[in-house]
Amino acid sequence: MKILMDAHCDGADEILQLNGYDDVEKVSEIHSSMKDVDVIAYARDHNMILVTKDKRNGGKCELAGVPCIPLPDTILYKHMLDRLTEIKVD
Repeated sequence: MKILMDAHCDGADEILQLNGYDDVEKVSEIHSSMKDVDVIAYARDHNMILVTKDKRNGGKCELAGVPCIPLPDTILYKHMLDRLTEIKVD
């Protein structure tokens, strides 16, 4: 399962790795100034799940057919780990 961490999700990649999710990329490591549409296209093209704090990306991902986990400000990491267990992407 490949996971793409959007900007402003600092530390979430470490939580994932501690819980056995090793195939994690961060948008900041790919390109520092990617626009939302480019981030979603990258996730789609690389068969990834997008984890984001950007509330607008959820709807955009749905329209693009990209699995997306929006992170609310509360119980952030617990929610992310629960959803990753549910989503199965090769």
